[in-house]
Amino acid sequence: MEKLRNLRRAIGYVLLFLAVQFACSLVASIGAQVYFQTTASDRAAELYDAFASDYSTVILLSSQVLTILIIMVLAKLRGMPLWGLVEGGQNIGRRQVACLLMAGACGNILTTGAMELLPLPQQLMESYNQASQGLNTSLLWADLLSVAIFAPLVEELIFRGLVLSRLRKAMPAWLAVLLQGLVFGFVHGQLVWIVYATLFGLLLGYVRLRTDSLKASILLHMGFNLSSFFIGIVFYLAPQNFLGQLSVTLLGGIMLAGFLSIAFQGLKQGPDEEEPSEWEN
Repeated sequence: MEKLRNLRRAIGYVLLFLAVQFACSLVASIGAQVYFQTTASDRAAELYDAFASDYSTVILLSSQVLTILIIMVLAKLRGMPLWGLVEGGQNIGRRQVACLLMAGACGNILTTGAMELLPLPQQLMESYNQASQGLNTSLLWADLLSVAIFAPLVEELIFRGLVLSRLRKAMPAWLAVLLQGLVFGFVHGQLVWIVYATLFGLLLGYVRLRTDSLKASILLHMGFNLSSFFIGIVFYLAPQNFLGQLSVTLLGGIMLAGFLSIAFQGLKQGPDEEEPSEWEN
């Protein structure tokens, strides 16, 4: 019965995450359409397209902030701190902070290089590039806040915090990591995103359990997302041939493993199983 209850809670947190995103997008869409129809009906469609393009990350940012506020309210209602609700685990030192951020950037190099080298269908990559453009607007401050700061924070609180901790109480740790990674991948929607977000989600889940620290997966995720704003420079400076691009990609993978290995040093390994939280009995 307790395992089933924790499984339901994990599903509920995923639905909460999706519902807040959908609600914010819907409210912004309806509000913008009504406003433009009222003020400039002859140019409403054109103005709405510009709004959707320029303010997509602002809308996403609003959903991320709202999600955090809802989690804080849930924690308050249960009479516990936010970190207790998400079962955040131990603290980490400055060396781990730097290594995890660098590991995230190296993971992005590995991912970007792999996508360039693999013979992916052109139509699929065009779809991916179109979806990615929604995260690069004319509002750099919103892009940075949403993509580099709040997206890693919110997604880790939900998937490696609330979801993974509940799944671990309902099934073996390896299966919990696998399921949360698959769900994390599929909520990204676009096929290329689904594939690499699933793999990244598995790595984030492993790091969360290996270090017994949610802060570790947050920092790894932040390093990955933040590096997206300058990752193109790395490949631009590399030799513009197959061997050059392959070398940079492989180096990214080797450095990812190296930085993670250093980050793991000095941190206790998380327990295989956790006792059910007294707050949810």
